[in-house]
Amino acid sequence: KGKVNGEPTVVADSKLGNCLNFDGVDDYIQMPEMNIDYSQGFTVEAWVYYQNFNNQSRVIDFANAPGKNNIIFGNRTTTNDGLLVVFVGSTRKAIEVKGILEKNQWLHLTATIDESGNAKVYKDGQEVGGGLVALPNSVNRTKNYIGKSNWSADGFFHGKMSHLRMYNRALSPEEINECMKVDGTPPPMDINRGLQLHLPLNEIVENAAKEKEVLDVSAGKLNGKVNGATVVADDRFGKCINFDGVDDYIELPTATIPETGEITISFWANGGKSLPNRNSIILAQDKSNHRVVNIHLPWSDSKIYFDCGNTTTSDNSYDRIEKLSQATDFKDKWTSWVFTKNVATGEMKIYLNGVLWQSGVGKENPLSSITQVKFGCGYGFYNGKVAHLRIYDRVLSPEEINECMKVDGTPPPMDINRGLQLHLPLNEIVENAAKEKEVLDVSAGKLNGKVNGATVVADDRFGKCINFDGVDDYIELPTATIPETGEITISFWANGGKSLPNRNSIILAQDKSNHRVVNIHLPWSDSKIYFDCGNTTTSDNSYDRIEKLSQATDFKDKWTSWVFTKNVATGEMKIYLNGVLWQSGVGKENPLSSITQVKFGCGYGFYNGKVAHLRIYDRVLSPEEINE
Repeated sequence: KGKVNGEPTVVADSKLGNCLNFDGVDDYIQMPEMNIDYSQGFTVEAWVYYQNFNNQSRVIDFANAPGKNNIIFGNRTTTNDGLLVVFVGSTRKAIEVKGILEKNQWLHLTATIDESGNAKVYKDGQEVGGGLVALPNSVNRTKNYIGKSNWSADGFFHGKMSHLRMYNRALSPEEINECMKVDGTPPPMDINRGLQLHLPLNEIVENAAKEKEVLDVSAGKLNGKVNGATVVADDRFGKCINFDGVDDYIELPTATIPETGEITISFWANGGKSLPNRNSIILAQDKSNHRVVNIHLPWSDSKIYFDCGNTTTSDNSYDRIEKLSQATDFKDKWTSWVFTKNVATGEMKIYLNGVLWQSGVGKENPLSSITQVKFGCGYGFYNGKVAHLRIYDRVLSPEEINECMKVDGTPPPMDINRGLQLHLPLNEIVENAAKEKEVLDVSAGKLNGKVNGATVVADDRFGKCINFDGVDDYIELPTATIPETGEITISFWANGGKSLPNRNSIILAQDKSNHRVVNIHLPWSDSKIYFDCGNTTTSDNSYDRIEKLSQATDFKDKWTSWVFTKNVATGEMKIYLNGVLWQSGVGKENPLSSITQVKFGCGYGFYNGKVAHLRIYDRVLSPEEINE
């Protein structure tokens, strides 16, 4: 790693992504001591963008002192001539290449020395000069500079650099051009790199402690605790969180705010009628309740204030940038806001809808000692809708900010096969090698079911389907059919027969003691649909259950879609009828485990009717996936 001297800055560049900018006054990088064997040759290459040709300015000057084992690559005097110099001890060997350097454009410059001391200079991959110099001595060098000379009278490099490489051999022209190709191909954008938190803010769930939470979909799983806020329908995002501006907020874990010296806070906001007023949309404080991060969006004076970093000695020693906003910036429509800070460079920035809107420098107070973080309140409560809160431990580039906006506006492709344990179309019965009748699982699991008595019949809707006679027909399923991950979705189509309602189960999974772990009565003799899921394994009566009285039109003489879900972690159980939530319950936390047998078409009695497309998942499907 190199030590930064002066204030060289990382700047965005359309060609190379990010690069380092040197001011030509006192900016340079000092590399650590190097003891490298150059007996097989030497290469230095870099992308260079000259703004001025300062006197004898350097790309590199690696040495022990002026005129002592220097390796120099740069410009001659104040001209646009390239210069390669090797000091063997104190003996100077050099070549000059006339007129190869240009201002205000990127140049790929390379100098090579082979094992015989023959040097070549390349510009943009093409050889432009050369001559005999000498191999650098293989000695320990202690004064190794990028952008600075070992001679105090020489000037500093003025311009930008990127992708500086050094080798202890001479690269071939093909290798040089491959480096150029690689450098010119930006790495794929990864908007999840450095992501501390991503709250889509499109649902509220209950955790095991019965607390309401919004889920963090990043690797950190830093869920937020909801206080009063609600989920509302929205034309742009489907669903989002609404803050009433009175007492709604979300409490975030302290680990949400990185203490790495860099931060990006990104979210969408649609301000309510009461704005502008005294509010914070986010506030992070230290143990003395001093603000470390605070955003007024906006304050009562219509200014957007971004406070970030503090000395911890006073609440008034924070860094701040601000700008007067218009109502159209924050009210009655969705806008994307991004706030960034880099402590090392002292830069703070605000982006509005992907465009730099305000910035400031000299903001070097650290982000540290966070003890509480709130979203939706701080110095007053925020009124409005919010979506997609992201926090990073680095500063995002403008390109990455715009990519986040693009991603938020593009729903991910739906994958109804993700987590699929089993899919039986139930449109044919085949014989396996053992002459047993089976229904085929078309999922990756290939968990075929063993048929006992059931038949395939013609059907107007599905072409063909399975018919259970309600007497002794059923299908035996492998135990792996029922996932033990803590989540489950069971989905099928059913067309109940004339004998319903009666004492029956359409599916039953039991443990070794024959306790029910999963059971569905569709319906029982009392016309109630019962969904039992999860058990303690100590008793057949300790299962979790939800139920609802049904009508004959729900289960009899016509095809209906039934979906049953459970999430052990949140304690939620749900039943969907024809894609619409029909019944639900909470506090259902008994696990799904120790399955020893699974039957479809029977359990506590035999089911009478036709069935099609049995699917079982190891996760809870969303309403959108159910309808898909």
